[in-house]
Amino acid sequence: MAMPPQQCQELCTDIASVAISAVQMIGVCDYRVSNPLEDVTVTDCVIQESTVSAVSDSQVLVSADVTVDFTAVEASSGEPLSAQCETYLSVVATVATPPATLSAQLPCTPSLTCNARYAGFEPQLSPEIRIGAEEFIITVTGMVSCPNCQAAVVNVQLCPSAD
Repeated sequence: MAMPPQQCQELCTDIASVAISAVQMIGVCDYRVSNPLEDVTVTDCVIQESTVSAVSDSQVLVSADVTVDFTAVEASSGEPLSAQCETYLSVVATVATPPATLSAQLPCTPSLTCNARYAGFEPQLSPEIRIGAEEFIITVTGMVSCPNCQAAVVNVQLCPSAD
């Protein structure tokens, strides 16, 4: 038995893809001291936590809590010192190009690494603060990948029966 012609039905859906965007954050970490340290050596730079949150349909805020491990010698006593300098860096990255938008249901994934170098002693952080700081320049680089969606119309129709 022949099937009568079927009407085509249109459904709205999203076509998903993954967009990858390069990320670079540069900042300074100040380790406050009253007297300069000597023989300051960076031993490690660690990203303690990184987060990604949407700020628009196409942009995300990428943030990283960074810890710089270092060794030094206290100038006044000659005692060795192991310490950490902690800071927070963030940057806005564009990860979707219209007409695509970020997916609200699927989270973005950061893949970040950090590098730190000793920048020297800053004798006075500001006129109000009469204390100095050992400074470290931090660079965080990597990628953030985010699911993107683009609206699409799909035509659906019933298949004829095999009877």
